[in-house]
Amino acid sequence: MLYGDGSVKFKPLTSLDVAGHEIGHGVCQATANLVYNGESGALNEGFSDIWGACIEQYTTAALGLTKSTWLIGEEIVNSGPALRSMSDPKSLGQPAYYQGQNWYTGGREDIRVHTNSGVLNHWFYIVSQGENGTNEGNNYYSVTGIGINSAARIAYRAESVYLTANSSYADTRTFTIKAAQDIFGTCAPEVGAVTNAWYAVGIGARMPLVYIASGPTQICGGETASYTANTANVTWSASPASLFTTTSGSGTYFSTSTAAGAQGTGTITLTSCGQIETRTVKVGYPEPSGYYSAWAGPSYGSGVTLGTYQFLDITNSQGTDIGMFLTGTPYTFQFTSDMPGLYLTNTTGTATHFILKPGQGVTITATSTNASCTIVGHYAFVARSGAYGYSFAPNPVSDELTVVTTDPATATAAPFDAELYDGYGRKVKTQKSGQGKAVLNVRDLPNGLYNLRVGTGKDAYSEHIQVAH
Repeated sequence: MLYGDGSVKFKPLTSLDVAGHEIGHGVCQATANLVYNGESGALNEGFSDIWGACIEQYTTAALGLTKSTWLIGEEIVNSGPALRSMSDPKSLGQPAYYQGQNWYTGGREDIRVHTNSGVLNHWFYIVSQGENGTNEGNNYYSVTGIGINSAARIAYRAESVYLTANSSYADTRTFTIKAAQDIFGTCAPEVGAVTNAWYAVGIGARMPLVYIASGPTQICGGETASYTANTANVTWSASPASLFTTTSGSGTYFSTSTAAGAQGTGTITLTSCGQIETRTVKVGYPEPSGYYSAWAGPSYGSGVTLGTYQFLDITNSQGTDIGMFLTGTPYTFQFTSDMPGLYLTNTTGTATHFILKPGQGVTITATSTNASCTIVGHYAFVARSGAYGYSFAPNPVSDELTVVTTDPATATAAPFDAELYDGYGRKVKTQKSGQGKAVLNVRDLPNGLYNLRVGTGKDAYSEHIQVAH
């Protein structure tokens, strides 16, 4: 091969990418033999630029050199950055979009083939490096690059196996997609990258989006739910396994059941050709929300949001009225208590009242009677009191519960016993006081409601304590 000295306009035409470009024409002649005019001529030039860029990148990486892979001929021009830019074709007068800005429609074939090759150049750059943005067709695109080596394998297979002398840009899209499928598999990410890169430069549609076409976002415990995808070539998964009896499947349809009484948040995930869609699914119903009112304690008659535990400071020996109200729900509930003899003003509905006395604790259970899923809420009310000369802190407690006498006259009196009992009446902790104070270590106790007995003899009394780590 003979290379010119560049004369006035250029430096000697022997840069690595230019030499690779010219040899690329030989590759084309021996394979697709693309006719050197119109779109086939532009493809001929574009493939030569691709091989020039690949040869330069391979060599510079092997030798530890630094060159601009995506500029063509940057080392042979006397002025300007390069002959062509594969990353930004429009910056040097080429089109980056099929029949878009800078697309040449004049009568000179030598200009046409060297100009309109910019579309193939830019496609190859996007496939290799990845890019996202809005193209000249006002369409948003997003491509994850697969690297120049994988992109080169696809381009070479398309040129050497599928393209023919009069192939067009549309043909090249079809055959590069087929080449990617041949090399990497039908559903490989490389197939999506090739397809979406063509979409970015204005040729063909993007990779079809795969999505869950139908299926619930709420499932009752013990219920079977069915989901449908918009295509058949998908795989499914359901997690966590503690909620779903069937955790995987394939095809357009997927069904799974939930365990009886299961409650929580799970996900149904659809995967197809590198695309993933996840749907959040609530299993069972959450505990109903609401508020309570009391004529003593922290609410002082106003509404306070219901929680798992409600602590009230009640000193009136006759107790006080507690009202519990479930709101934001269309359902009716049945109310029950775990305190024998406690009178509930309503056993069905969305609200109930009861009297709570100092030292008492009760859990009210609300169970739905007309919901598609059984909804259950548990709400504990604890009437604590600072009477009898003792105080307790903190409550709820996670590590140490401190019991202190509040009567200075008893601080040096005979020690008192502080005893903690679980829900079954078993003594789980005991401590004698010293200098009017006893400390109970509860770090090893499970979360729950406990009964504290403190004092001596007839002066002993009980208090409900919540352990919450």
